[in-house]
Amino acid sequence: MNSYRINSSTNPYSTNWAASPYTRTTKPTLPTTSFDPFQKNYSKAMSSVFQSFTSLSKVVGNLTDKTDNVLNKRAVDTGDSKFFSATAKQGASIASYQVGVKQIATAQQNTGGLFQSNGTGAFSNGTHSMKLALSDGKSVNVSVNVKSGESNETVLKNMAGAINSSNLGVKAQAVTAKQSDGTTQTRLVVTSAKTGTDAGFKLTDTSGNLAAATGANTVSTTAKNAEYSVNGKSYTSQSNEVTLDDGKVALSLKGATAKLETLRVKSDTQAVTSGVKEFVKAYNETLTTLKSNSGFAINKKWHNELTQQSTRADLSKIGITVNADHTLRVDEAVLTKAASTHFDQVQNALTGPRGLIARVGVQAQKTSASQMAQYFESARPTDSVHVDEYSRYQNMMNFQFSSMNQGNFMNLLA
Repeated sequence: MNSYRINSSTNPYSTNWAASPYTRTTKPTLPTTSFDPFQKNYSKAMSSVFQSFTSLSKVVGNLTDKTDNVLNKRAVDTGDSKFFSATAKQGASIASYQVGVKQIATAQQNTGGLFQSNGTGAFSNGTHSMKLALSDGKSVNVSVNVKSGESNETVLKNMAGAINSSNLGVKAQAVTAKQSDGTTQTRLVVTSAKTGTDAGFKLTDTSGNLAAATGANTVSTTAKNAEYSVNGKSYTSQSNEVTLDDGKVALSLKGATAKLETLRVKSDTQAVTSGVKEFVKAYNETLTTLKSNSGFAINKKWHNELTQQSTRADLSKIGITVNADHTLRVDEAVLTKAASTHFDQVQNALTGPRGLIARVGVQAQKTSASQMAQYFESARPTDSVHVDEYSRYQNMMNFQFSSMNQGNFMNLLA
């Protein structure tokens, strides 16, 4: 851990504590004088002001950060469409799309015939070899050994296991179910793990006849690509998961429809309202802190410069009112409507070049990063006992804060 040492030769107000190293987590002890009550209260006031501006700066960051900004959060509206669902990432364009779904992508499935589960002899004994080939050219050989006396269910399960062990992206399952006639029968179902024509497959016998005998080479569902349109332009996809707006909007196709469906990408009004309310709360708390600590000669320019920002932006149209005491008030209904119908207006009023949040953010960051000396005004005690001690205290504090960063500032006043 780093430590800091105050050089007593450059600090005429130092005492023994200043000549000793202390860490960031160690609080130095200020000289004890009859002026101690003022020192304690002044330090408390400074800490309160600093924390308020730091908190305000953090809230502003949540509304202006380029990568994680609540004003850039998006919501989607697909109406009552049952044919697709959608999501939108932060920063997606606010837009409306006409979406048509001609055909959804399907995975190939082969369904074999039914066999008496506990029956035997449906398949010839010995080793059966098959070729499992995908449409993209990949293939693998699969072998199954049928033993005398094995039940049909056992043979089909062994065949499913051999296909699954090939790891070619095709899944097989021996499905056993009780039939309406009371018998229990088993069939082999082989399905591609992916949708689209590229994932289609063929299962053919190369030695023996198990593929044909089980019916596992019979296609029951053909592999198909998705066919859809966006704003009149047609597209195809191997998958039902497609994207728009350079990947910022995701569509999940659910079913085919002869009519066009509307997708709207809009501002996440709930996130915007919540973010603005959080900002107003932090802004008002900062003004209250400045006002409540004004008795400690805190420089009034911080209050004046902060409140000036609220008069430089057109806020009434987006539901923000400036009260007589310069605090802010939010009309959620007006703000929500504005964010929904005129989001660009909301964004400009808040984070545009002359926006309220942008201006307050600059002021909050500048203030929270300022040196301690800038918080002092010329006002000071007038009684003869405290004048000299105030001067010594002010100089000592200025020296401390000119050589320490913000983190150490907070440690000193903790």
